[in-house]
Amino acid sequence: SALKQTLLFVDLAGSERISKSGATGAMAREATSINSSLTVLGRVIQALGTGKPHVPYRDSCLTRLLRSDLEGGAVVSVCICVADGEEHEDETVCSLRFGSRMSVVRNEAREEIAYDLAEEAEGYREKLQIAQKELAEMETKGYGEMFAPGSNPSEIRSYLENKKQLQNFESQLLEARKALLEAKSKARRGGD
Repeated sequence: SALKQTLLFVDLAGSERISKSGATGAMAREATSINSSLTVLGRVIQALGTGKPHVPYRDSCLTRLLRSDLEGGAVVSVCICVADGEEHEDETVCSLRFGSRMSVVRNEAREEIAYDLAEEAEGYREKLQIAQKELAEMETKGYGEMFAPGSNPSEIRSYLENKKQLQNFESQLLEARKALLEAKSKARRGGD
């Protein structure tokens, strides 16, 4: 298994007042897109903070990207920068309100451990080979299915336990192979 850690820094730009900035063309479209993403992020934060059953993550690319982190999979910290000039009062108030909404969201980072299915399958394969070798040795010594009268009961038990363990390993290996094939197939499809 492996522990994966990720550190994200997301610069949410700021509230872009097109009328104030005088942006036109591509810059105006970018500012509109930023504002749209921030609006959706605000709705997501509000839904999380109030415990609503539906959280609109899919309404924005930004919120889709941040979903696992906002749902409680990470520690989320927010730093809000504001300007003290009167001409920026609207943007400052808007930013502070956003920060206030963010402060009601409570989450705790959780550890997500990824299992390497190929490594797990290899482990089962090795155990299976050991069990097969032990059984083969027992069978060559005459401790197979047909036990001779007067056979040592502990050796009979050992043989039967090894045989059961071999069947378990074969079953686990089959399940691991199945899971590996499913994971590979899912990865080829793009992780649906």
